[in-house]
Amino acid sequence: MAKKKIKDRAHKKFVFTTPNQALARLQAKVQDYMNTTGEKISLVDELIKLRRADG
Repeated sequence: MAKKKIKDRAHKKFVFTTPNQALARLQAKVQDYMNTTGEKISLVDELIKLRRADG
């Protein structure tokens, strides 16, 4: 009988991120998506649409 490996979450590393690091990562992901798809994205426009839909 083969043993199954159990993932141990207690030993995972914690990564602390500053707000500036998080923003830089988000901007990089958005830029990569725009470069890959060729689609232009404005996060501000998307947020405005979401706010109007909620209101």
